[in-house]
Amino acid sequence: MSDADIPEYVVSYGTRRAQRRRSSGLYSNASLPTCEYKADGDSCKPDDVKQNLSVSERWSACSQAMKHFDEVTIKGWKEDIDTLLVFAGLFSAVLTAFIVEIYKQLQPDPATLTVEILQQISVILVSRDTSQNVTNQDLLPASTASPPPSWAIRVNTVWFTALVFSLIAALIGIIAKQWLRGYITGMSTSSRESVRLRQYRHDGLVRWRVAEIIGVLPVLLQIALVLFLYGLLELLWTLDNTVASVVTVVTVISLSFYFSTIVAPAFSPNNPFKSPQSWTHVSIITGENIGIYESIPGSWREREVKYMRQEAGNLDLRALSRTYKHCLPDEDFLDVLFPCANDLEPSAAVLLAIEFLTRRAECSLAVLLDSIRGKSPRLVVEKFILRAGARGTHRLLNMLLDVLPRMLHDVERLKITQLDVLTIVRKLLTTDELALCEMACHRRALDTLSSLVDERCTEHVQRAALHLLWEMTRLGLFIIIIIVPTGIVNVILCARNAHSRRDRETFVHASGILLARLPAAQSRIHDPRWNGREWMRGWIHDVEAYFHDRNEANARYDPGEMKWCSGLASISLKDKAFVGESLVVALKEGARLALVDCDLEEGDALHDLLESYVKGSG
Repeated sequence: MSDADIPEYVVSYGTRRAQRRRSSGLYSNASLPTCEYKADGDSCKPDDVKQNLSVSERWSACSQAMKHFDEVTIKGWKEDIDTLLVFAGLFSAVLTAFIVEIYKQLQPDPATLTVEILQQISVILVSRDTSQNVTNQDLLPASTASPPPSWAIRVNTVWFTALVFSLIAALIGIIAKQWLRGYITGMSTSSRESVRLRQYRHDGLVRWRVAEIIGVLPVLLQIALVLFLYGLLELLWTLDNTVASVVTVVTVISLSFYFSTIVAPAFSPNNPFKSPQSWTHVSIITGENIGIYESIPGSWREREVKYMRQEAGNLDLRALSRTYKHCLPDEDFLDVLFPCANDLEPSAAVLLAIEFLTRRAECSLAVLLDSIRGKSPRLVVEKFILRAGARGTHRLLNMLLDVLPRMLHDVERLKITQLDVLTIVRKLLTTDELALCEMACHRRALDTLSSLVDERCTEHVQRAALHLLWEMTRLGLFIIIIIVPTGIVNVILCARNAHSRRDRETFVHASGILLARLPAAQSRIHDPRWNGREWMRGWIHDVEAYFHDRNEANARYDPGEMKWCSGLASISLKDKAFVGESLVVALKEGARLALVDCDLEEGDALHDLLESYVKGSG
C-alpha cells in the first residue's frame, strides 16, 4: 500500500508533528494562506498562493483586509452605543419621573404659607370686632419658612447628578456615532491611497483615544444607576423602615454582585466578566504583582493567551469533547474531528477515545474500567460496535492504535493504562470481523502491537501485545497473514528473551507469529541488507534448542496450534541458509515421538524439509 492510499487518520503522531514543524514558521504558507477578495469587498476566502498578482492587486487585497477589520470593529462599537442609548433614554425617563416629585422638597411649603396668611386675616377681623388697634408687628408672619430637610438635599443632589451623567452618556454616544460614520466614509478609489488614508484615520483614532471614550459611556451610566439607587434608599428610609429595609437588602446584594464582577477577573484569568472598569482593576493588580522581567498585558486577549498556554492540553481535550458531543450524529464531521486527537497529549487522547466509547456504549467510565479489569468487556464492546457501526469502530480503533505507543512517555499521568487500552483493542479486533479483516486497519494494528513488544514497555504490556498479535495471526485469513509488521524485529528479540528466561508460552507464541509472518512476500529476510538477519539466525538456533529440549523431555511442543513444519519450510524457500540439517532432524524426531502435530499439510512440509536438508531421507 502506498502512502497515498493510507487514510489521513492513519498518519502517525510523529509524522504529523514533523509536518507541523516544517510548516510552523512565522511566514510559512501553511499558516498564512493568501486571501482572495471578491469585487464587492464583503468576503474573503483562503486560496492558494498566487505569485502572478500585480502590485495594484496586492495593494487592493491589503485595502480590503483593512476595510474588513475596520468594518467589524466599527460595527461592534455602533451596536454597543445603540444599546447604551436605549438604556440611557429609558433610565432618564424613569429618573425624571422621580425628580419631578422630589425637587418640590427644595421649595417652601405652599400649605404653610396659606396658614400664615389665614392667621393674619384672622387677626385683622378680631381687631375690628374688638376695636383694637393692629400694629405692623401683629401682622408679621408667626413663623418664617424652614429650610429644606437635609435628606431632600442629598436625594436631589444625587438624582440630578445621575440625570446629568445619563444625558452626557447619551450625548457622547450620539457624537461618537457621527465620528464612526466619518471614519469609514469618503475613502479613495485608489487602493494604495485608500490604505494610507485608512491607516492615517486609524492613527488619529488611537491618538485621540476614541476607543477609551466609547468605553467610558457604560461607566457613566453605571455610576448614574448607583447614584439613583442611593437616592432611592435615602428617600425610603424617611418614609417607612420596613420597605426601606427590604429594598436596602436587595440593593446591597445587587451592588455586591456588580462590584464582584469588577474584582473577580483579577484573580481568575478565564473569568468572563470583562468590562472597562474590571480591566482597570486588573491592570492595577497586575502592575503591583508583576515580576521585573515581565510585561503587563495590553489587552484581555494577551492575558488569556498567557494563561491559556499553561493548560493547553486540557483545553484541547475539553474542546474536542464538547465538539464531539454536539456533532455526534454527523459521521462525516467526526471523521474530520477525531484525527485532531493525534495532536493531543497521550493522557488527553486516551480520555477522548474512552469518552467516544462510553457515550456510544451508554456506560460510565467506572463501568467500563470494571468490565475491562474484570476480564469481561465483551458486552460493552459489542454494544459499542452495534451502535457505532463499522465506521465508528474503525475510527475508535485507529485512535487507540495511534495513542498506544505514545503512552510510554506519559505513564504517570494516565488514569487508563496501556493494558486497559490493549484489552479494548483486542475485543474490537476479535469481536468485529470487519475490523480484523480490513487490510489497512489490520496493518495498523500489527505495526502498533509489534512496536509494543519492546523492552522499553513493561513485561505485562509486552505479553498482552504479543498475545494479541498471536491471536490475530491464528484467527487471520490468508490475505492478512501476508502482512509483515514493521516491528517484526521486536518480536524476534522477544522470542529470544523468552527462550533465555525459559518462558515457554511466550516463546511459542512469538515463534508462531514469526513462522506465519516472515515467509510473506513483503518479508525482507532474504535481503542481505536487512538488519534483522543476525537476530533471526539466533532465533532459529533457539528454535532448534527448544526442539531438542522438548524431545529429551518427551513433552509436546505446543498445545496443537502451531505450524512448525509449514513455517520452517516457507522460511527455507525465502532463504535456505536459515534452516539447517540439525534443526530438521530434531523436528523429524519430534514428529516420530508424536510431540508435534503432523496433519496432511504438516506432513508434506516436513517431507519437503527432509528432502532439502537431510541426505538420504528419501
